[in-house]
Order: sequence, then C-alpha cells, then structure tokens
Amino acid sequence: MLPALVLPTGGGAIRSIGEQFSVNSITGTSSLTLPIAVSPGRSGFSPELALSYDSGAGNGPFGWGLRLSLAEITRQTDRGLPRYDDADESDVFLLSGLDDLVPVSDEGVCVRQIVDESIPYLVRRYRPRVEGAFMRIERWTDPRGISHWRTISANNITAIYGRDEAARVADPRDPTRVFRWLLEQSHDDRGNVIVYEYRPRTPSAWTARRRRSGTASPAAQRSQTATSSESSGAIASPSCARAGSSSWCSTMASTTSTPRRSSKSGPGRFVGTPSRPIGQGSRSVRTACVGER
Repeated sequence: MLPALVLPTGGGAIRSIGEQFSVNSITGTSSLTLPIAVSPGRSGFSPELALSYDSGAGNGPFGWGLRLSLAEITRQTDRGLPRYDDADESDVFLLSGLDDLVPVSDEGVCVRQIVDESIPYLVRRYRPRVEGAFMRIERWTDPRGISHWRTISANNITAIYGRDEAARVADPRDPTRVFRWLLEQSHDDRGNVIVYEYRPRTPSAWTARRRRSGTASPAAQRSQTATSSESSGAIASPSCARAGSSSWCSTMASTTSTPRRSSKSGPGRFVGTPSRPIGQGSRSVRTACVGER
C-alpha cells in the first residue's frame, strides 16, 4: 500500500493552473485548455485568454493544433468553399460561440451618420439562426467592398472585428475577399478598453500585442506588450437615421492620439495617451430606424 501524498501548505503548495483536458468519445481526438493569467481590470472588464490544443486541428500560430481563444468571425466552410459574393449573401458567417448568422430584412437595416473622413458605409444587420445571446451584429462595408464587423452585447460591450488590414485574413490579390475577421477592440459603457493588435503573416495573422487601457481619457495607460511598436487609428461613433431600403453609413473622423513610444517593453509598462473607444468624444445623431429592436 502506497503512502498518502501530503501536499505542502505554504506558498509552494501544488495546485492546478485551471487546465482542462477532455477526449471526444466519437472522434477520439483530445483537447487541452490552458488559461492565461491576466491582471484584473476595473469593473471586472478584462480579457479571458486561454491557449487551446486540439489533436484534430491543423497548424496554428502557436504550433500544431494550438490557438488562442480570441473571438472571430469567419465564413462557413463545412458545406462547401466560400464564394465571396457578399452582395447576394452567398456565404454563411460564423461568430465564435454563436449559431450561423442570418441577415436581417431591409426593414431592420438603417443608415448611420458617423464622422470618419466622410467615407460611406453600407451597414447590414445579422442575427444568429438560434437567438440566445441577444447581441446586435453589424457588417460595415466601404465603397471599395472591404468590410469589418461590429457587435454590441446584451451587457453593452462593443466589439470591433477586422477594421484594420492586419486584423483581416484575406486574399492579398483581392482584399475584398476576406475569410476571417479578428477581434480588434472591445470596450464597455464605462470607458474601459481592450485593444488587440496583429502582425501580418502568411497565410494568417496573430496577436502581436494586447493593450488594455483603464479609461478612454488621456490618463495613465497600462500596456502588456509583445513588441515595442505602436500604432494609431480613427475611431467613429455610431448613430442612426432612416434612409430608405438601402443603408449607407457616413463616418466622420474622430482622430485618436498616437501613443508615445517607449524604449522599454514588457508587461506593466506605461505609455502615452490611449485610444478612445467608439462613442467617446464623437457627435451622435438620434436613432430612428424602422424594424430596430
């Protein structure tokens, strides 16, 4: 009879990091999830990151079968190859954790007047085939045919997917043929912001840096960085107005400040002014759309 194992009770106690291992009884594939510890954010707003392994998956940015648990929007491929004819809704879109996305009828689509260098956007709304998250999902397409996605959850958290070129996995010869839109930014109604930045690779992209700012005002910003490069962009604030059966959204720019470069990289370093989330410091127009919930 083996003696019982007695664990230490001090700081060196053996304990799990929260990993989860499972085996699919039908396919025989195994999966392992390793949570990544992050410092807590204000109001409980912080990213939930985990490194996931699936023995049946292909190559990923972190190795064979490994990927980071970040939300994304992709085209469905298990029923055929994508056609990329978005005008006729030829493909089915998938949002992580939800069912197939189906377009809302024209009565549920509205025109948004936003300030962003007067670029007109065609905005279309989608819903999951089986509603459960009660999330507002929109696909924004500019005159070039390049699109990105914006969602607003039931607890008023806004997320942006694939607005920057590096956050889209697309055909390099035709940028309108986007296969995957990666999560780029999320913010809550209290000004807490999480920004994800990507470094392009062939044929995919992965996170180069994750920056989280405490507020959307020019206050101290805590940055957790994998590289010392910085970037800036234009932020817009959505608002709505009725304009017939087709909806075009004009955007006027609300320019963000370029963060100050720092000679030091690594977790916990402070850099300059954070980016403002959508809706911060922009003029909104009253919403008046037929079919809106």
